[in-house]
Amino acid sequence: MTEVRGLVLTPDGEIEEKLFPPTGHDLLKALYGAINCDAVQAVLLGHGAHVGTMYLDEEGKVEQQLAMPNEYATIVVSGVNHVVHEVYTGTAVFLGPPDSEGNDTSLSELAATYIRGLVAALKRTDAVREFRNGGSDA
Repeated sequence: MTEVRGLVLTPDGEIEEKLFPPTGHDLLKALYGAINCDAVQAVLLGHGAHVGTMYLDEEGKVEQQLAMPNEYATIVVSGVNHVVHEVYTGTAVFLGPPDSEGNDTSLSELAATYIRGLVAALKRTDAVREFRNGGSDA
């Protein structure tokens, strides 16, 4: 099987393309390493036809006071899903949608371009700073 291509997005808005093992324990171990965690939370991206999966630190969700908010990842989820139920924390990994057997696939070029473009646009504006300030420019 071929490796799975994904994007790693840090809370500072840094993006890195990374290749992951295709399935199973090796993929999970690689996700733990990329995110720096011991358990991952999966967030499906897209309505009906899934465009991908975002993986984050599951413990960061519980220990939000200790984990750095990742507003970039939160805004990406909002842009794709049109709704967000929480502010995501820590480093995020974006992979493609699961295949018919439930295995992760590579992030499409279209999805990768969308994520890179959205993060670049956010960096050019004060959107993340405003988000961190609760919508005010204070």
